[in-house]
Amino acid sequence: MAYNEEQKNTVREETLKSAIKALTDTEAPATLIDKTYVRRVKDFLMEKGTGQDKHFASLLSEDTLLKWENYFELNNRTKNVGELKVAYFSGPNPENDIRVLNNLGILPENVWAFESENQIYTAAVMAALESEFPYIKIHKGKIQNFLQYSPIRFDIIYLDFCATITSIQTIPVVTAIFEKQALNSPGALITNFAYPNPQLNPEQWLNTIKLGVNYLYPKRFTESFEDLGGDWSETQSVFGNTPEDVLELGKENPFNIYSQFVTRVIMDLGAYIVPVQRFTKSFAWKLFFNQPSANVNLPEDYNMSLVEFPDNHPIISGLSNLLPFKDGYSDADLTDDPDQDIEAIIDNDFPPFLEKFVKLLSTDSNAETLLDKLKKMDFLMDENDEAEKYYSDALNKISENWDWESLHVFCDVFLFHQIKDVLVRQLSVPYHYNIEASKRWVYQAQQTPMFQDLFVFDDCRYLYDWMPTIDMFENSVTVLERQMILRFILDGLSKHRFYYNSEFLGGTAVVSNDKPGFEVKELLPRKHIQTD
Repeated sequence: MAYNEEQKNTVREETLKSAIKALTDTEAPATLIDKTYVRRVKDFLMEKGTGQDKHFASLLSEDTLLKWENYFELNNRTKNVGELKVAYFSGPNPENDIRVLNNLGILPENVWAFESENQIYTAAVMAALESEFPYIKIHKGKIQNFLQYSPIRFDIIYLDFCATITSIQTIPVVTAIFEKQALNSPGALITNFAYPNPQLNPEQWLNTIKLGVNYLYPKRFTESFEDLGGDWSETQSVFGNTPEDVLELGKENPFNIYSQFVTRVIMDLGAYIVPVQRFTKSFAWKLFFNQPSANVNLPEDYNMSLVEFPDNHPIISGLSNLLPFKDGYSDADLTDDPDQDIEAIIDNDFPPFLEKFVKLLSTDSNAETLLDKLKKMDFLMDENDEAEKYYSDALNKISENWDWESLHVFCDVFLFHQIKDVLVRQLSVPYHYNIEASKRWVYQAQQTPMFQDLFVFDDCRYLYDWMPTIDMFENSVTVLERQMILRFILDGLSKHRFYYNSEFLGGTAVVSNDKPGFEVKELLPRKHIQTD
């Protein structure tokens, strides 16, 4: 596709400008909460809380509050634009992107361009040498391979794909970035996916829409299915809709399905799917559980709940086949109606299409082991007696002594599964997404609609590093000042994930989501770029 089309140039400049602003704006920092958030929660409770709210909030002293604010500030200094390091795909004309970046204040010395195709790499080097940027870094090879041996981290990574989200050329790159933690925190990840062509490849198009429906259906909240998203509605099962019903809706508005699908997959990858895979094969696993993940046996009622209550396990259900299609077809399935036969064949091709996509999300390129890891982590992190027999001594000690009834109830109850969640995430190092700073666009590149997303991610070490590790956690959390800071931070983080993930940090609100200044964050609709 032409690299200098007017719409392409408009989106590229607008996206990069938004990314740079998000990472350098001192008035609206890219972290999920700012330095004042914990104090604002305390002030709200002291002014408008119940008598008990005021009592517990008052236990957070000014001295401890100042220590946390100082800690936050020391670890979250907003960078100047000249400090930002950028990675992007070179293409034959790397100077185009660098020219835009340089005009926005990025130093050419802080830019890495990646190109794996020999001829394109040669053209890129020649173009760069003949441009005003002859000393830029162009790396010959794929960025995901580079990350295998290089510890370099980037503030902005711009993945301008020419293929769809189901291509082997796209999602494995994103997975590798999260696995190797190549993005600084806070950092901006820009992805750009092509929309599958229904005329050139109707089978791929239909399977992609089915994949999007399958993935979105179990989500507890989805965006509006009108226009290009924004707003929200409860899970489709609440309205009595089946996956097949939503599929019909998706066929009527496939742009919307694709738009939501690409956004939710990237958010889930960074915040949950990759961190779970990292944790299950790390040394940290044995700190929490007394058996390797391979030795964890899922009870039968767990597997039944996947079928009966898919919205209780949205990511796992979304990566399993919810649509009633067989794993294959035979001549006996065919009829005398060619159109119907084609539809039947495409239907039967969906399960392997889904499996190939799940494989792309796996850090081991194995769909079966990925689902196994997700299921076992989901089971062990829940509040259930069956999981307790797998607890390590340290986790079991916290569990036995955890008395949620003795802890003050703000908006939500402080339950043991939240403690497990926080402690696991302390070591699995997820990327939390900043909903307010993230933006989306759609534009036309020649005949291909392109879906570009800007995600701002934060690893929230101002929460996880403020906490002690598992063996010391119980003594710390009983200190009410530390507990208040932990719970007030979790309130801020929960405002970003509320409509988008139920897999982590559930039920951690301190201030109700409808209170001014503490509202749940919502993605804006995808912006449609149209030029004359």
